Order: sequence, then C-alpha cells, then structure tokens
Amino acid sequence: DLFFEHFKELLNASTDPFFGHFISKADARRLSACIEFDGRMTDVLVDSLDKITSDNHPTAVFLKMQLIIAALQRNGVIVDLVSAKVSPFIENFIKAHRCGVCFIYLTQVLEAATILEVYDVKYSWKHEAINLGLRAIRSNGSGEMFDKVGMQFLAASIDNRSINEAHLLLPSLVEALVANNGYFYDCVSSLLLKLTKKMSPEVIRQIIWLAPERDILSMDFCKLVSNLMVQSNDFSLISKAKKWNNMKLRLTILKLLVESNVGQFAPLILEDPEAHLGYCVIAYPHLSEEVAQTYKKEWIERLGDRRFCFPTDFNLFLVKCGPFTIAEFEKMFDIMMERYTVSPRFLESLLDSCPSFAITKVSGIIERITELLSSGREDWTMIDAAFEILEYVNKYAVVDCLWLGMHRNVHSKK
Repeated sequence: DLFFEHFKELLNASTDPFFGHFISKADARRLSACIEFDGRMTDVLVDSLDKITSDNHPTAVFLKMQLIIAALQRNGVIVDLVSAKVSPFIENFIKAHRCGVCFIYLTQVLEAATILEVYDVKYSWKHEAINLGLRAIRSNGSGEMFDKVGMQFLAASIDNRSINEAHLLLPSLVEALVANNGYFYDCVSSLLLKLTKKMSPEVIRQIIWLAPERDILSMDFCKLVSNLMVQSNDFSLISKAKKWNNMKLRLTILKLLVESNVGQFAPLILEDPEAHLGYCVIAYPHLSEEVAQTYKKEWIERLGDRRFCFPTDFNLFLVKCGPFTIAEFEKMFDIMMERYTVSPRFLESLLDSCPSFAITKVSGIIERITELLSSGREDWTMIDAAFEILEYVNKYAVVDCLWLGMHRNVHSKK
C-alpha cells in the first residue's frame, strides 16, 4: 500500500514542467523494470494518461511509455483499456514533434506496437507504426536498438498477418537491402526470409544478383540468397567465383545449398581455399566413395593446421567421415598429441571415438607427457593441459599407473 501511494504521487508529479530535473530516463527504465503490475497499479497508470499534455517534460512522457510497455508485458493486454486510453495516448505520442527525431522515443512506440501485435489487438496508428518500422530497419544501428525493435515489430506484424498485404512491404524492404550493402546485424534479410513465397521472379533475381557485390558477410543474407536460389532453381552465379567481392560469403551460401541437398556444389566447397574442416564434412556425403576417401586422407594430413581444424569440426569429422583404419587413427593420434598443449579436447575426442584404440595408447601418453613435464619448461598452459590429459586417460588405464608417473615427475612443479 505504501508503494502504491508513492507510485500515485510519482504519476501526479509527472505533470510538473520541471519533472525532468528530478528523474532521468535511466531512472525511468529502472523503475519500470522493478514494478509488479497488479490491477490497481495498471488502473492508476491508465487513468494518469489523460493528464499528459504537450507542456509536460519529455522525461514524463518517456516514463509513462516505459510504464505502459512494462504493464502490457507483465499484466497482459486488456483490450478495452488499450482502445480507450492506451492507444490514443500513444497516437498523440507519435504526433508530438519532440519524438519525430529521437530514436529513444520511437523505439518505445515500436516496443508497444510489437506487444499489441503479439496479442492481436487492433490500434488506429498501425500505418504510422509500419512507417516507423521501415524507418528503423534503414537506420543500420542508429540510436539504441531502434533497428532491432523495428525488425521485431515488422516480423510480428507479418507473422500475425495484420499487414493485410504483406507483399506490399517488399519494395521498401528490397530497397533497404540494396542500400545497406550488408551489415552484421542484417534485419532486412531476416524479414525478407518470411516473404520469399510472395516474391516475383524479378525480385528474386534482383536479390540473388546482389550477392556477388556484397562486401560484408551476413548469415541472414546468405540464408535468403540460398533459399531463393533453390526456390527459383537459379544457380548461375555461384560457380562464377571471380565475380564475388567476398569469397567467405560465397562459401557460406555454398554450404547452405549443400545442406539443402543441392549436392552438385559439394566439389566447389572443397576447391575453396577458405573452406575449413567443418565445410568439408558437410560436403563429404555428396562425394563419390573414391573421391571421398582421397579427400579424407588429405584432411587427416591437415588436422594439425589450426586454421583448418577446430574442436567442434573435428568431432563432426570423427562421426560423419568414418570408419577409419588403424593407420588413420595412428596418424590422427600423432597429430593430436602435438595439439593437446593448445587444446586437450582434440585428443580426448579422438580417444573417445575408439576406446579400444585408446587403451593401447595410455602408457605411451603417460610416458610422453611426464617427459614433457620433467623437461623444466615453465609453460603453464601446457602444464594445465597435461594434467587434464593425465586425468582424462586414467579411465582407460588397465592398471593405476597414472598417479605414480604424475607424482614422480610433476608434483613439485605445481
């Protein structure tokens, strides 16, 4: 009850023209995050919306919007209240000149609109919200999450089918896609992925032909292009490597195509100098048996290359590209014994993949590691890795010889 009374006092004080001198936007965010809205709190908040005028301090309006968003998120949407009080307040909020240029205020509008979309509530300022959403995704990271919230709103609108003709957004989205030339946070491509079935052949071709000119890798853009290539059966650009500005982008699209069972492009992955082991594993099932065996031997030779082989990819290689001969296991073992000082996971993965092979190697591993530890090298990364390996191989030891070797040679170094 005491907090409730203080809350009412705060809302009454928000009409003071000097309100912004006593509370900051950061304070407003913190307050809205900690309030548990029950029926009384929501009612008093909604009743206070009538008291906001153009003379109020911008921070007071910001506070009311933050509280509205918090109330809608935690207390659900009461349609009658939204229609009678909340929606008109937000509409006036949009029309205010001060929020026409400030990303902070516009982000609040889109946050509120996204919640109404999720609850499928009709609101009169839908057209303005869509225009704000389009403006947001063109901003390319301008001003505090504006582009991300815009993407979330447009995505919710498309998913909810509240944009009666979602394909009418396509010209604006494609225009934005052309303009941004690929940013790491590519919200436009994410939205276009939802509309691929509504695209004309001309739009599909336009997007596909953007790919070679892109300079920056965006995973959503790669997904979009690969989906459209499959949908249109148009792969004409993918084999023209010299036309591409970013070979990593081309390689990623190749990988996605092969994962979509367009297996004829698997050899192009293997020809790409940027392809690491993970890409090769994806291509492997689409190769003839003879070609696959040839490449497998080559990949084993390259397992010591840190730019080619990463722990997760090595695990996939062991699972997807087997069975392996004893000679291949021996070769991989020699390589991973060299790499264990950088990452013990490589050696552990290899031993786990063939326990019968691991048992035959335990004594040799212990002997080799204890020799290294006895050499006097003060490389603590290597020492930590050695202890991890010694502890790990103990489960494969036939006799408990592990701790004898460790105590004899290493204990004094720790």
